[in-house]
Amino acid sequence: MDLKKNWYYNVIQNIKIQEEKIHKKDYKFFQIALLKDLAKLTQQFSRDCKHCESNKEEIEDITKDISTEIDTVSGRRNYTNRVDKITSHFKKTHKLYFRGYFLSIYTLIGMLVGTLTTVLIALLINVYIVKFAALVGFTIGLIVGRIVGAIKEKKLEKNNQFLNK
Repeated sequence: MDLKKNWYYNVIQNIKIQEEKIHKKDYKFFQIALLKDLAKLTQQFSRDCKHCESNKEEIEDITKDISTEIDTVSGRRNYTNRVDKITSHFKKTHKLYFRGYFLSIYTLIGMLVGTLTTVLIALLINVYIVKFAALVGFTIGLIVGRIVGAIKEKKLEKNNQFLNK
């Protein structure tokens, strides 16, 4: 147990050392804070998940030299791909998502369905009100999508199913 805690401590220390060398814009753009959250989640799930256990080595390798890796184009691409691979594991296997994920998805679906539905109804009733119907359907779909997405986000918040804290 003490070794596992040391792993997380070492990863956080590696990140802290690298933070000084990383420009503030790059720190935010490459979501270095997310890497800390991923390390914490990996620590939590590694006892029961073999893939998370193997992700420990990946995260440790990523954190050893972040600052020089994100200085080159190929290094940035490599860093992004490695972090995306870890986050996709958490999405698929552990059902953990980013904040705003479902809010965005349901808003988009609501806008599309609302607009298409009202346009089709307007075409059946009167061709001259299609523009108005599209606007009304878009607005209603937007509102309904945001409400449904917010409900889903609250459920995720309640179950603590977010990648980023």
